[in-house]
Amino acid sequence: MKYFNIRIVMVMLSLFMVSPTFADILQKIKIGDLYYNLDKDTKEASVTCQDKTVFDPWTPNVYYELTSVTIPENVTYKNKTYKVTAIAEYTFCGEGKLTSIVIPKTVKSIHNYAFWGCTNLSSITLPKELTVIATSAFEDCQSLTEIIIPEGVTTISFAAFGGCTKLASITLPSTLQFIETSAFADCPALKSIKINATKPFPLYRGTFEQYGNLYVPAGCKEAYENAGYWKKFNIFDSSVTGISTISSPDAQQPSTIFTIGGTRVSSLQKGVNIVNGKKVVVK
Repeated sequence: MKYFNIRIVMVMLSLFMVSPTFADILQKIKIGDLYYNLDKDTKEASVTCQDKTVFDPWTPNVYYELTSVTIPENVTYKNKTYKVTAIAEYTFCGEGKLTSIVIPKTVKSIHNYAFWGCTNLSSITLPKELTVIATSAFEDCQSLTEIIIPEGVTTISFAAFGGCTKLASITLPSTLQFIETSAFADCPALKSIKINATKPFPLYRGTFEQYGNLYVPAGCKEAYENAGYWKKFNIFDSSVTGISTISSPDAQQPSTIFTIGGTRVSSLQKGVNIVNGKKVVVK
């Protein structure tokens, strides 16, 4: 990966930095299957990685055998209730057996490398309270095929989804203001992007390594066609891509048909198709 050396430097630096996550390492409490850092003042909790005083991101942690995780909105310890608002650095890092996770709506932040290297993670729904997707949060999650970034997120950080080799489609919110370089580097399957932001913000070299179909809000096509690296995409105005419903796949077949992921096909497929620039749903 082009960003590999930079990423390694950032990881090594982070191991020597003193942060709240590491400073609170001795205050971890296990509740159910997960460990939490509990803040007695704010009554907030963050899911954390393991009950160790020294963190080693290359050694499987206590979650190694878990295949699915449901994080609760609240946890109770010594008759006190704490709202779960964060997933700490490296929490599920390298947990190759993890296939799905449910993150509650109370979570506001997913910290650096939280899901880095979860190669079998194929299903994740991001919470609506989220504002920032941190550095390498989902890097090398090689089984993710689609991701919807919720409204409210303003920043997607460095290599956040780098190396997600099966990621085919993403939806970006209207609130998004900044995507760092390499955020979607080494994502060769990425063919379809929908963005809800009406004004194109600056896009940096290396943020994307390839440029497929970009679906923009109605009336914004020209603005994106004249905006830096955005103009490298095949841009479609959403006012043109209306949704039609076809009750039977035996209906007359148009000549140009693509899947939502951007692959050309000879006939309509079940689900969403792109037909002559319009979305067509086959039930």
